This record gives sequence, structure tokens and C-alpha cells, in this order.
Amino acid sequence: MPDAQTTKFFQNRVETALREHSTRSNQFGKNIWDHLHFASCQLEEEPGSQGSAKPRRKATVIVEATVREDWLNPVGVLHGAATAYLVDICTSLPLMALSTDDFWAGLGGLSQNMNILYHAPAPLGTKLKIISETLNVGRSVANMRCQIVDASTGKLIASGTHSKVAKNPMAAKL
Repeated sequence: MPDAQTTKFFQNRVETALREHSTRSNQFGKNIWDHLHFASCQLEEEPGSQGSAKPRRKATVIVEATVREDWLNPVGVLHGAATAYLVDICTSLPLMALSTDDFWAGLGGLSQNMNILYHAPAPLGTKLKIISETLNVGRSVANMRCQIVDASTGKLIASGTHSKVAKNPMAAKL
């Protein structure tokens, strides 16, 4: 387990990412991003893979939000696209927590694949707890997952996995 100073450093990185992203206006999803509240960041170290003495770090980030009217579909529950956006950005936070100047460069990379399962509706006012964690982070590919639960009941609302490639979005060639 990393020491308290290291954990605080990575926690500050996530809080900074949330704050700085929120300052950009006219950005897709801003109405969701601006209402995410950082709850916690936990780091773990696992033994390195075979032949590697370097431990592997994993990060878990928890954010909270309350379903707002502008997040609803016509039926009156959390829209699938809003859920997908939550999975996208929230799974990027633990990756940002682990990034350094020479490892994932703090940009969160480019999405390669997302898979989302919708388990239950979340009506207006539902308090969400979004738990995201890294599964495997290599030099070029990272895999994360998250669960979106009703914070009051613990009921699973949605779950997702997300794969990203370590590319600067501004320099990527399609």
C-alpha cells in the first residue's frame, strides 16, 4: 500500500482534473461533469508481473452525483447517453491518477472500446455513487471498469468497461 503522502498526491491529481475540466465552457457533457463530486481515491500496489521487480499500481476513484432533470430521457429516468458519458469520464479518472509526465501524460488517452450494461432505471433525484478502477495499465493500453449504484439503496444502475490507448488526443492520426 502506498504511503499517505503518495496517496494524497494522486488524490490531488484527480481533484485537479475534475476542477480543470469543469472550467472549459461549451464542452460536451459539461452539464454532467460540473455536477460530479469527488469522494475518494485509493491506490494499491500489487507484485509485478513475472520477471519484473517493479510493483503494479492500481487506482480506485469514487465520485458522486445526483440525477438531474437535464440528464433524463423522455421516460423520466437517467438517459443511456448520460450513463455512457459517466462511464467514459469516470473510468478515466483512476487512469489520470496513475499518470505521470512519462506515463499516460495526464491526458487519459483515447477511448478504444466501451461496453455498458444497463441494470436498473435511475429517476430524477437519485443519488449516484460511481466506483471506477483500473484493471490493467500498460505503456500503450489501459483497461478500466466502473459500477454506477444508487447510493441510498446500493442497487446497481449500470456497469461498464473501458479500454484506452496511450495517445495524445490532439496529436492522434485517424
